[in-house]
Amino acid sequence: MSSGAASKAAALRRAKELGCSGAHQHPNGGWMACETHEEYERLEQEQEEKSVLSKMRDFQGVRDR
Repeated sequence: MSSGAASKAAALRRAKELGCSGAHQHPNGGWMACETHEEYERLEQEQEEKSVLSKMRDFQGVRDR
């Protein structure tokens, strides 16, 4: 999972990539994608799981050759 974005604009770009909208700011001033931290964490986890599954499929394809 990535840390906070350097700017609100960067957080909004990441939100678009993740498929959520908006951004939220933490007490330390850092910006993160999505309107809530819970939504951000859920979407990041889903993306990570898809990446792992994709890598497993790629490996399986190479192994089956």
